[in-house]
Amino acid sequence: MNKYFSRWFVIFMFLGLISCSEDEALPKPEVLPEVNLETKDTYKYIALRNDGQLFEVGNLTGKIDLINKIPGIDFNTTFNAITSSPTHLYIYEHKFPPLQSLIHIYNRTTKTSQSKIISFPQDVFGEFPGLLSLEWDKRSENLIGLIKEHYEQGPHDISRLARIDPVTLEITSMNIEVDLAHIISTQLIENNIYTSTYRTSTGSGNNDFFKIDLRSGALTSLELENMVRPPIHLSKNTRNNILFGFLPVEGSNFMGAARPVLINPDNMQVTDLFPNEVIGNLNFMGRSFFNPDSGEHVDFITSTTYFGLFHYNTSSQKVSVTHLESPNNLSSLVGIVDVRKVDK
Repeated sequence: MNKYFSRWFVIFMFLGLISCSEDEALPKPEVLPEVNLETKDTYKYIALRNDGQLFEVGNLTGKIDLINKIPGIDFNTTFNAITSSPTHLYIYEHKFPPLQSLIHIYNRTTKTSQSKIISFPQDVFGEFPGLLSLEWDKRSENLIGLIKEHYEQGPHDISRLARIDPVTLEITSMNIEVDLAHIISTQLIENNIYTSTYRTSTGSGNNDFFKIDLRSGALTSLELENMVRPPIHLSKNTRNNILFGFLPVEGSNFMGAARPVLINPDNMQVTDLFPNEVIGNLNFMGRSFFNPDSGEHVDFITSTTYFGLFHYNTSSQKVSVTHLESPNNLSSLVGIVDVRKVDK
C-alpha cells in the first residue's frame, strides 16, 4: 500500500465515521472577561499534535506556544490510545508500510522520551493488529489496551483486551473479546471500561455505548437519554468517577455538532452543560482532559464564530470558554495530554 495513502487511510477510517452527584450540580454557564494585558494564566495545558509537536495553551489567555517535539512520532498517532501514569505519557503510533507498532514513552518531568516497538502475538491478536485504546490502571500500575485484529480494515469487528507492562511492553491477554466495530472512545473507571462505537456512512459498525467488566469479561449495553450516537471525548472526574464527554448532535447545520454532558455511570443520567450554544469537537477521535488540581474538564471546541478551550469546573459547577488565538498551528489532529501549573 502506498505510504501516504496508508497514512490518510487511517485518518479517513476514523473521520468517516445524568443526574448529577452532590458535588456536580447543574452548570452555570458564564462568559470569561476579555483578555487584557493583566490577564495571567494559572495553568498551561499541554497539547499533542499527531506529528509529535507539543504546544502549551494558556487556560485564561488562550495563548498558544510551541514547546518541544517528541522525536520519532511521524504521523499516525492514535488519539484514543494516549494515556498517562503519574510519571509518564504513553502514546501509541501505528506505522505502515512496513507495519510497525510503537509506544512512545514521554517522561513528564525530564521532558525526554523513548520509542519502543510493541509486538502483539499473532496467535492471540491476529495477523495485523493495532491498538485502538490505551488506559492507565492505577490499581495494578500497568496499561490496558484494546487491540483490534486487522487494524487497517475498517469493517473488521474483533478486538481483544490485554494488560501491557509499562516498562517492558510485554503483553498479557485478558481473554476478553469485543465483537463490535469502530471503537472510538473509551474510559476506564475502576473495573469497567466505558466504550463507544460508531456506524460509518456505509452502514458498517454499530452506534453503541457499553461497558466492559474487566473481572467477568461481560459487555453491558448502556442507554442514555436523547442519545442519537454514543458519547465521544470521554474523561472522568478522578474525585467521584463522574464521566464527562460530548454527545454528537444530528440534524445540525454545523459540522461535528456535539453537546458537552456529564454522565453518572451509576444510573446513566445525563446533565447538559452548554445547552444554548451550538459547538463541536475539533477532533472526532481522542479524549477530553481532567485537571485534578483545578477539578476541571477541558477540551478543544469549535463554533460558528470561534475556536476555544472549553472548561467545566466540578467545584463551582460553572462552564466557561477561553477563545484561542492563532489556532492554525494546532491543526484538527490534536489533543490535550497534560497540564502544567503556572508559577506565581
